[in-house]
Amino acid sequence: MRMLLAISLAALLAGSFGCGGAQSNENSSTVVAVTNNPTANSNVVPLTPVNGMPPAANANGFPNTNQPNVTVVNPPANAKPLTFPAPDNSEYATTMDKTGEAIETRTFHDNKYITKVTRTWKGVDDKTIQIYLKNGKVVNLPGDKLPEIRSLPVESFYNAAGITVTPATSSGPPAVNKQQQTKPSN
Repeated sequence: MRMLLAISLAALLAGSFGCGGAQSNENSSTVVAVTNNPTANSNVVPLTPVNGMPPAANANGFPNTNQPNVTVVNPPANAKPLTFPAPDNSEYATTMDKTGEAIETRTFHDNKYITKVTRTWKGVDDKTIQIYLKNGKVVNLPGDKLPEIRSLPVESFYNAAGITVTPATSSGPPAVNKQQQTKPSN
């Protein structure tokens, strides 16, 4: 009896978990596109501008009616950029020159070897770094040599410029790699 019950239960389960039953495998979905756009060549009424402005008020040849209310202010030529504190007693600032190149500048106030470091952005992939030394020399580097100049420790600039700083017991100037130095172009 138990055997008959087990076989009938197995047959019942096999029939209910079969391979698909009456459904077909055909793709019978229908896609209906709904749009709120007007049909082609229908009568569309354009919106008219508010405040009595003609439809082509902003087209070339039409004056802007609020122009007398706008004051153009040109900053003075000697305007100082905003500066932000940076490590190793230095400041960081960004400016843009007349050609549109962005210039990052980090100025060191009391460093024995470096006056300032600049990175000039001529484009996303076209940038240069210049390290200005106290002795008047300038070390030019590719812009991707240092990841950023705003917060790097001064030792990173020493390494990039080829400056070897001797311990504080020595009173002589640091050793500098002469191959990377050039005279300033000013």
